[in-house]
Amino acid sequence: PDGMRPTPRAGNRAAAALRQIQAIVRREAAFDPATTERTFTVSLPDSTEVLLGPRLLGYLRAEAPGIRLLLRSVDRTHILEELDADRVDLAIGFGFEGQTHHKQRLLYRDTYVCLFDAGQVGLVPPISLDDYLRFPHILTSLRETAHGVVDDALAKIGRARTLALTTPRFLVVPFLVRAAPVITTMHARLATYFADALGLTVSPAPVPLEEVAVSMLWHASYDDDPAHRWLRQVLVRLAGEAAEAERL
Repeated sequence: PDGMRPTPRAGNRAAAALRQIQAIVRREAAFDPATTERTFTVSLPDSTEVLLGPRLLGYLRAEAPGIRLLLRSVDRTHILEELDADRVDLAIGFGFEGQTHHKQRLLYRDTYVCLFDAGQVGLVPPISLDDYLRFPHILTSLRETAHGVVDDALAKIGRARTLALTTPRFLVVPFLVRAAPVITTMHARLATYFADALGLTVSPAPVPLEEVAVSMLWHASYDDDPAHRWLRQVLVRLAGEAAEAERL
């Protein structure tokens, strides 16, 4: 009674064919950010949304009021499928492993630091490894598993930490840190923002951790789409301006 339904693979092929037709039409059309009407669906973690969202919104309202954003949480497990099915125009995050028909560009690099309430834990930076491990930790895991890069780094030196709570959301973490004598390890730019806003303390991580690269990922069929290319260029510029402002 429901008739024939396309398989997911067939659906992706149909989406790709439609996307190619749309790309040809858009390349032929003149693009003016001041007058273009278009909605972009962007998947990204809330950490990047906090750092770039306000700048991006302000820029769009001033320079491209017809460009609208539909922001969604990034799901690294299914993001390639969502890009291929044209459900997402652009993904922002870290740890992406695209295929040959995906394009990727670095947006910014970041390091890891510790964030805590100095009054709760009685520590001043820089904290030692023993002090770091003396308190329970808050872990943010987009994969929703109770294991992160810190645990891998500690295992290499024969140490381990105690996790008090694991969450997939970055924005709740500073409020958890303010509520109890705990420590979290997060990206430095976000930690500095939270420390300034909420009176928390930042300290270098007492265990070696690699830099994190935050990148944009998109389907190759949008590579020459004028509006899509313009949005990517705007994001790169705003990310650079944000980094420069933080250094001042």
